[in-house]
Amino acid sequence: MRHVLFTLAVAAGLPSLVAAEAAPTGITVEAQGLRIVKPAPGDNDRLRAFNWFPGTSLSLLVTVPQGGLLDIERKGSKLTAFVDDKGKDLTKASTRQRFGREAGFSMNSNIADDGRSCVTEVEAPEVPSKGATVLTVTGTLVIRAATKKQEFAAENVALKAGTPVKAGAVAFTITETGAPQWGGDEDSFGVTLEAKQDVSTVAGIEFFDAAGKKIEAKRGSSSSMSFGNNVTVTWSYNLKTKVDTARIVVSYWMDMQKVSVPVDLKVGLGL
Repeated sequence: MRHVLFTLAVAAGLPSLVAAEAAPTGITVEAQGLRIVKPAPGDNDRLRAFNWFPGTSLSLLVTVPQGGLLDIERKGSKLTAFVDDKGKDLTKASTRQRFGREAGFSMNSNIADDGRSCVTEVEAPEVPSKGATVLTVTGTLVIRAATKKQEFAAENVALKAGTPVKAGAVAFTITETGAPQWGGDEDSFGVTLEAKQDVSTVAGIEFFDAAGKKIEAKRGSSSSMSFGNNVTVTWSYNLKTKVDTARIVVSYWMDMQKVSVPVDLKVGLGL
């Protein structure tokens, strides 16, 4: 099995990126950023660099060649090595830290609007040895990806609070309408949708007027909260045209699958 290889060189404090070789599935992984934070002197939290946790973090840009990247699963993803060229294992903290992170892939990821790429992080609680010039990170990243979409429509939806929107597998409810809280003067009307379930298979939502003309809309704020099996997701949309009712079309990714992407990254520090 071929691994994803990547080298990052740092010159004048700015990263210079070298093209990554494609994984067997066509998925690529590239280093997107590097953060190194020493423990605060005297355990003084106010002196933490970047106001961040001690350790080393490598930001990864994951890109799929087609379709959509739905999520990165921390469960199943495995970090097998995070070491410097002096032989130091950055996954093992040398001292007990009041603030710190466990070694592994981050729980958080940001996915691009087109679903083709996302950014996540791999973290370790230790910093590289003095004089180290290269970091090596190996492991397996488990992602959820899809390539095929299908549309479902809810007809004549009244755009007012309390209206259910049933189009496909996810049941939405309109919780708020009116002047958009965010956006420019060109945005005429805001619609907030809420779902009490996982929405990762939703590829997009579109609005159409009574004549069947697509209403220009963009997604504004979003939030997601979960506790145990209880999930609440809120998406707000800013529409350019105010209408009382609309045809709402929800497109879904239909062939979601888990893909294990081998990761073998070499990162030059240049410090």
